[in-house]
Amino acid sequence: MLNSIRLAVIDDSSRYAQHLGFAVSSLLENSNKGKAVLYLPKSKLFGKLSVLELIFSNSRQLWSSFLYPFQICRRAKVDKINLIHLQLEINTFGHPITLALLPLLLAGLWLFNIKIVVTVHGIFPRFPKSAGVNSHVGKNPFSKFFFSIFSISLYAVSNRFFIR
Repeated sequence: MLNSIRLAVIDDSSRYAQHLGFAVSSLLENSNKGKAVLYLPKSKLFGKLSVLELIFSNSRQLWSSFLYPFQICRRAKVDKINLIHLQLEINTFGHPITLALLPLLLAGLWLFNIKIVVTVHGIFPRFPKSAGVNSHVGKNPFSKFFFSIFSISLYAVSNRFFIR
């Protein structure tokens, strides 16, 4: 396939992520435009309610919270991915502190010449009370400032940026 799209969707294992991966994969394969794969965490993440049974055959459980930049970049290179669609929430990669590693992921993808599309799903986290995290982080002025700067920076390095 000339100029074939090789897409990886990065997300937790939510039902939304799996249906998105399935729909995009079907669209690409039925039109002979490329292939899609879904990169998922290896296990349940901090603040996430559950890891669902995989319903999308092109799913790969390959990353963990503190190693995800290296694991995703390595796999993207092996899979010859040319487009990453990152479904991002504050706790996509587990504990919110793992967002500090996101620049490593973005730099690695840039080095491998992989285009980046980011969809931000909610700027402020919504953790279950059982996770032991203040569920009102978005009401703190410092948090609002941090997430505003974070979003602007993410927008600057992405090829496409969406807020849902």
